[in-house]
Amino acid sequence: DAPDLDPAIADWWDRYDTRFGEPPDSFAMEGYRSADMLVRALENAGRELSVDSLITALQGLGDYTDMFGYELHFGPRDHSGVHQSVLSTVVNGRWQKSGETVSY
Repeated sequence: DAPDLDPAIADWWDRYDTRFGEPPDSFAMEGYRSADMLVRALENAGRELSVDSLITALQGLGDYTDMFGYELHFGPRDHSGVHQSVLSTVVNGRWQKSGETVSY
């Protein structure tokens, strides 16, 4: 079973573990986040999808927070998404921050 997590994350965790036979790692979380952002942007772009409408929809995501609490920010002049990072490691099966958040 998933560790003591928010119910939505625990559900995703358990479904992932059942399907792939191992608990999700950071790459699984990155994949989920990327797919979720793309689906949201495609929905916002509408049926008349074009490169321009998809770019506009991605920029229109603005402040995005995934179910894990990770924040990304997008806009017409901001395509990087990330403006801060923190080094983390797994200790006894739990993510632990290894340092302070670094903004850039």
